[in-house]
Amino acid sequence: MEGTTKAEDDRPSIRRSFSRTGSQQSLDIAIKDPDSTLFDANLSHSPGVGFWGYLPLCLVTTLLISGTAIGLWADMGCGQVCIDFLADQRRFALIFGGIGLFLTVILYMLDFFWPPHLPGMFLALHERDWWLGRSLFTIAVLAFLATLLLLTGDNPALLLIVTVFGCPAGVIGLRKLTAPTTLFFSRTSSGGVEAPDSFRERMRLLNMLIGAEVDQKAFYKAAMYAFLGAALACVVAWIPWAVRTRKIHEIEVDATKDTADRELLMIRWAAPLIVAMTNVAFASFVFLRVLLNDSYTATDKAKNNLIVHQGAPGRLHQDLLEHRLAMVHAHLCDGNAAPEDRLKATEDRTQKYLIQHITHMKQLTAIVKTVGCCFIAVLGSLYVGFQLTLADSPIARMVQTAFCFLLLTFVAFVSVAFDRLWKAIGVWLQDLPMWKAAASACRADWARALFICLALPSAPFVLLISWINQLVRRCRRLAVNKDCFTQRVAEVLQSFAAWEWIHVIYWCYVFAMVMIIYKAVPVFLNVLLSWMTEVMKDLGFGPILLATYAIGMILFMLPPVPGPPIYLFGGFVISEKCPWGFWWGTLISIVLSFFLKLSACFVQQKLIGERLGQKMYVKQIVGVHKPLIRAIEVVLSQPGLSFGKCMILCGGPDWPTSVLAGILRLSVLQCMLGTTPVLASVMPLCLTGSFFLRRSESDFWLRAGNLTFTLTLIVSVIFWVGMGWAIQSAYDKSNWEINRPREEFVALEWLDYRADVIKERCGLHWADLPLLVKVLYAGGALIATVCGQIVFWRSNLCFGTFRLIDDINELRWFGQTGLVRPLAIVTVTLAMMSYAGLFTFKIWVWRRNKKVIAEAAAELEILKPAWIVNRLTEARSAAQSPKAKSLPSIP
Repeated sequence: MEGTTKAEDDRPSIRRSFSRTGSQQSLDIAIKDPDSTLFDANLSHSPGVGFWGYLPLCLVTTLLISGTAIGLWADMGCGQVCIDFLADQRRFALIFGGIGLFLTVILYMLDFFWPPHLPGMFLALHERDWWLGRSLFTIAVLAFLATLLLLTGDNPALLLIVTVFGCPAGVIGLRKLTAPTTLFFSRTSSGGVEAPDSFRERMRLLNMLIGAEVDQKAFYKAAMYAFLGAALACVVAWIPWAVRTRKIHEIEVDATKDTADRELLMIRWAAPLIVAMTNVAFASFVFLRVLLNDSYTATDKAKNNLIVHQGAPGRLHQDLLEHRLAMVHAHLCDGNAAPEDRLKATEDRTQKYLIQHITHMKQLTAIVKTVGCCFIAVLGSLYVGFQLTLADSPIARMVQTAFCFLLLTFVAFVSVAFDRLWKAIGVWLQDLPMWKAAASACRADWARALFICLALPSAPFVLLISWINQLVRRCRRLAVNKDCFTQRVAEVLQSFAAWEWIHVIYWCYVFAMVMIIYKAVPVFLNVLLSWMTEVMKDLGFGPILLATYAIGMILFMLPPVPGPPIYLFGGFVISEKCPWGFWWGTLISIVLSFFLKLSACFVQQKLIGERLGQKMYVKQIVGVHKPLIRAIEVVLSQPGLSFGKCMILCGGPDWPTSVLAGILRLSVLQCMLGTTPVLASVMPLCLTGSFFLRRSESDFWLRAGNLTFTLTLIVSVIFWVGMGWAIQSAYDKSNWEINRPREEFVALEWLDYRADVIKERCGLHWADLPLLVKVLYAGGALIATVCGQIVFWRSNLCFGTFRLIDDINELRWFGQTGLVRPLAIVTVTLAMMSYAGLFTFKIWVWRRNKKVIAEAAAELEILKPAWIVNRLTEARSAAQSPKAKSLPSIP
């Protein structure tokens, strides 16, 4: 009793919160009551300045930034003077940009951004640097900002949007400055950390958490009212000014002939109203956080664990456990209570908070996703409308830019205001099999080769910066390693030594050729289709339809040729030659292209895929027995117009998808049925080709063609996202069935095992290669990669431009102004010559390994019967397991 009394005397503030009705309650009873007011958030005091302290601070911040935007870029302030000044001083943009870049490089050399010698510190030159480094960084930021202002000085709409979006940035900065510091553990006299094993410490932690939640709500509520107050102030100040200057503004607009200049005048005149509308949008974001505050705070695991005493050590946890067991025993011994009442009465508070946490997290996720999708939909709708009416309008660009900034602001707001939700989504992604497969693919040899190919142009600059940075560290005696480069870069270079460079270099050859083909094929495909258009121009409408269908079928049978150019070709040719008019021709081209796609899918699946599926080595290369293809098979085997099936058949590559369906022996009728939604992609592409025919009549048709082409891209992205989602769902629902061994795949698994054993026996490593082979193999890959980079990044210097609608008779093949320019001839020739290194390597490997391969193959033939019997036994056991019987089988 003495210990209890002393404990109560040490915490009088806590004791005053125990009572429900004002009378004091004993400590032992209070901590055993899950509904005690001890856990009431309303009785905790905020450690911050509170709502009335945050409100004037937020209001001053938003008013200051909003007023700056109006004063600088609106006619209500000195907008014209500022814009003219920036236009006159544009020559200084390069100077300011150079200053910002110079200071940024200097700060990087001095390890200002992330100093490795100061663990846990950022933006500091040394341990006591509170102003020098940050001042230089501020100057660099201001220099970059000045460069941006000077380069965009003739666009007041962009300047206005960029400035007004400083309001949320200013509010976030204010939060960083005024947020109270919460210490979750108290220091002992010895300098250690006191564990929260006592009631006093646990209640202090709980009050801190709840106090922080109250402070957050007060701040967001104050920010919401501050944004609304700033919007109201802008409108109130603008209305009387607008009434006084309306006639002057109308005279200026009437005197301006150019439409774009008129709209710029309108933007400057209505700038305060634009600022007010953006502040209202910011207030709506913050209102979402205030509205969901109770649901969001209920997802705090740390607070919930303190309330339910999960894992509480010592006597406190034992008292609670005994008390709850006694309550359960009393309820069970009550013969008058119904079983369901007993169950309800004995529910554990831990389960309640766990269910509450999961429920609120799902609600928050759904709300944030819904709001985000709404913003994307609004942005897309505005883009569609402005593309058809005001594509080149300053107002259109301003609205589109504003909504893009709003979308980015919303994403940033969600990451800051709903940080637990953001972290939960990140953890959820890491648990997804598709995410794990992607992470595993990033460590594959082909992914490393792709990284080398893409990062090669920037590699010299990165190494130079790292070398200079290391020299600076040595002069400052801060270098922790003796390498030529900084520790981070040196570690990356050392990790490269563990790569299987023989396979990585081989994939570099592959990607170099892919980069060249990727840029060259569309150019020559347009030439081919334009030539076909010229050949068919004198044909009648019926022969044109037959010729278009035949050409399309031939092109669809070629694996590298995609469908979009064929649909564009159909819309371009048929709409022009239709005797019943443009729109009837457009409709016929859509129907013909759709029928052409279905016919090509039928031929690819039945005549190509099913025949290839009869060959064992083809099935091994495709990997029909591996989890990814089996997951795709699960999706494609679903009957009717299932979501995942349609996404894969419509979004996947034309030739590989249909041929894979044939190899898997899927129903051709069901696959054609699942392909019918491809009309959503065929239609806008045909319309694009048709609209380009009339581009010379007015800008409307050119904008309409650009719009339909953009819609095609959007539909393709939707198909790809849906395809990934469907495959992931198949992994989640049928993961065990997809990965279990099956009898029909034993022969394929044996081929994989045989290939792995032979590869291990050969055991070829980079050190095993002769010097001459190393030089030719690696040097050829380097030359091929450089040539691929030149063609990929500077294709305009390698190839001329030839569109599908251009005249084939005016085509010039070679020359500086021709289709194939001298740089293309040189780079492609060097790339082809560099493959001599690959051929040399292949010949050397064949001569080295042919004897080892023959010996390993002979030994494996002896082991083959026993291996197959063991694998068949495993497959039959898995098929007879209770789990396999309870799950639907995969065809």
